Amino acid sequence: MKIKVKSQYTIDFTGDNSIGKVFGFSKRIIPANKAAFSDLPVNIMSINSIKVHCNLVQSNIEDNVQNTNILYDFPLDYGTIGAKIIKQPNRITYFAVKAEIIYDLVIRITDERNNLINFQGNEINLTLDFRPCLRLLNPNLII
Repeated sequence: MKIKVKSQYTIDFTGDNSIGKVFGFSKRIIPANKAAFSDLPVNIMSINSIKVHCNLVQSNIEDNVQNTNILYDFPLDYGTIGAKIIKQPNRITYFAVKAEIIYDLVIRITDERNNLINFQGNEINLTLDFRPCLRLLNPNLII
């Protein structure tokens, strides 16, 4: 997405806290009455992807970091802004639970920077499927 600006005034995007970065403009000055297009990615949407974390797993790999607790990570489709997000994993993956008895189950839903997402009172439905480990049922099983 590109943004075009034109103003009867000179626009200064050179400041450290300039809003220009949000609109995709590098640090520069745009002269009065001259149109300019953004040259960087527009950062209007604060959430680009959603991560589902679970305290019981520790076997996923994210950005070359081992032992994270992310169950699923997916990008948002901004073509359907305001619509319900219905997402199923492309390939269902089962992770080993790092506890023999589950005393506490904590699910966190964050953005790509691991900030908690405020769903503003909207209902979230998440289905987790727990299955016994085949190796525990049959120790001689070769997987």
